[in-house]
Amino acid sequence: MVQTIEITQSGVEPWARVFLMGMDIFSVPVEQVISKLEACHNAENGGGIGLVVPELSVGMCYPTDPDQAGFSSVLIAGQGYDDPPPRDDVS
Repeated sequence: MVQTIEITQSGVEPWARVFLMGMDIFSVPVEQVISKLEACHNAENGGGIGLVVPELSVGMCYPTDPDQAGFSSVLIAGQGYDDPPPRDDVS
C-alpha cells in the first residue's frame, strides 16, 4: 500500500502538473496558493520550508529558485499519515 507520493519540480519546463483546488501548484504563484488554501483550510507554516495542510494530507515546499513562481515539490499522503503510532498499553 502506498502511504505517500512526492513530486518534485525541477527545471524550467514542468514534467508533471499537480492541481489543488483548481490551481497548478508548480506554476501558480506561492502567495496565491497560500491565500486560497487559508481561505478554506487550516494551512500551517511547515517550519519555514513549506506549507502543510493537515486536513488534506498535503505538504508543499517553497521554491529554492527565485525565478520559480510556484511551489517546488508536493507531498500527498494517505489518510492517517500524520496520526501517532498506536501505543501498546502495558498494564
